[in-house]
Amino acid sequence: MEITITSINFVYQNGLSGAITGVRLSFNTSTERTYVTSGYITITLMEYFASATSMEGLSDIVREKLIADLEETASAPAGDGLTVEGDVEA
Repeated sequence: MEITITSINFVYQNGLSGAITGVRLSFNTSTERTYVTSGYITITLMEYFASATSMEGLSDIVREKLIADLEETASAPAGDGLTVEGDVEA
């Protein structure tokens, strides 16, 4: 899976005059399969500075967090409040 970082935004506490509390990495993925993923993850400043020496480093952290989120979602019990568009609750 190829991950492309499309933007890097700093998250501020109490507006732009506050301290930076995190970094939002927006991304797109592409694969040889038929699905595409896009969105963002928010990481800490420490994670950002540890990985920001290259775009590969930032892509790696997105990949790790995306996989962890997917694994967590896959292992969640049924009825966890997640819905798929078109789902109807009885």
